[in-house]
This record gives sequence, structure tokens and C-alpha cells, in this order.
Amino acid sequence: MRLREVERLLEEASSSNRRVLTEYESKKIFKEIGIPVTREILAETIEEAISAGDKIGYPLVLKISSPHVSHKSDFGGVYLGIRDEEELKAACENLRRQADRQGIEYSFLVQEMAKPGQELLVGSKRDPTFGPVLIFGLGGIFTEILDDISIRLSPVDRQEASAMLREIRGRRLLDGYRGLPPVDLDAVVDVILRVSDLMESYDSITELDINPLFGYEDGVLAVDGLIVL
Repeated sequence: MRLREVERLLEEASSSNRRVLTEYESKKIFKEIGIPVTREILAETIEEAISAGDKIGYPLVLKISSPHVSHKSDFGGVYLGIRDEEELKAACENLRRQADRQGIEYSFLVQEMAKPGQELLVGSKRDPTFGPVLIFGLGGIFTEILDDISIRLSPVDRQEASAMLREIRGRRLLDGYRGLPPVDLDAVVDVILRVSDLMESYDSITELDINPLFGYEDGVLAVDGLIVL
């Protein structure tokens, strides 16, 4: 797998001496390799953010986008459930004040408010000896609380990727627990395979994280993610 846009984004970050790609850059790469991502627009001004909100439609999510901020929630840079232009403008002004106090460069990432799904994690880390290690588990707050993951060395085939889903302790959540809809397991397997292909194709990527990946009855959606060089 060699894709021109992926190579451009990786080279752009590397030439700027940045090891961590922004969420926007990372998800552009995910989209290029066929992983569904949230609809989003990067805006440089509040006026552009408001225009982006009109294009995407409310409710919205607003996030800070900055090479200096990897953990947006810890920074206070995530606003959920924005209902209208007035709330979007107020959130942008709050982000601007906070970023200006820190003296960092930033943009506004205006994003659709994705419908709730089962929160999953798909990721990979490049081991200096064994190469890319693939990770699957429950995402969101469950990642740190439960530490419920399965691991494989890359590359994997569809059978091995499917086995990763069956190995986590929270497997019942994928099948539809207590009235919740089941998760489209084939779509999750597709994401694992695409991540494996990406890590095999681009040695410059040392770490990749899609968390959360929302799992639905019909498909998946990458809501947040990060790539590290």
C-alpha cells in the first residue's frame, strides 16, 4: 500500500520536525486507507468555524487542533453537543482565549456529533524487534479502566483479526448485550486489516491509535485518532 496523499501528510509532518500528527491529519490518512471517519472541517478563524458548522449541521463537536496538544480533553479543548451558532461562537472564543494564554498555534476542528455506538479501540505500536504489534479492545474510558485488549504481530489475515475480537473479556458487548444492538464485526475486522497494511507499508509510523472507534450494527466510524512518527 503506497498512497500519494498518505505519503504527503507523513512527509509534511516529518519535514516540520513533528512526531505527532494532529487528529485532523491522522483521520485524513485513515480515510485514505478506507476507514470511515467523522465529517469535519478545519477552520482558522471563528468566522470559518461558523461557516463550517452551517455546512456540517448541528449538533456539532468543536475541538482544538494543534501540533502542541495531543490530549485535547486534558487541555479542555473539546466541546460536545453544540446546538447552534451562538454556542459554537462561544466555544470558539473559549478555545481562542485558552490557546492564546498558552501561546500556542491552533486551529478549530469542527466535527459532526456522531451518533452513539459501542466504543472500541484499534491501534498499533512498532516494536524495535518484532515490528508492528496490533491492538484491539474496548475503547473510550474502558481502555484504561478495564485494560481489556487482544494483541497480534502484524501482518494478520482476516481469520486472525476475527480471533482478536473473540479474545477480549468484554466480547458480549460486541454481540448486543441487554438490548444493545450488535456490532458489525466484519467492519471492525476490516479496520484491523487496514491498520495492519498501513503499518507494514510505512516504516515511519511508530504508533497509531483509533480511540474511540464507534461500532454500529451496520459499519464503524473513527471518532478520534492519532498517528505518531
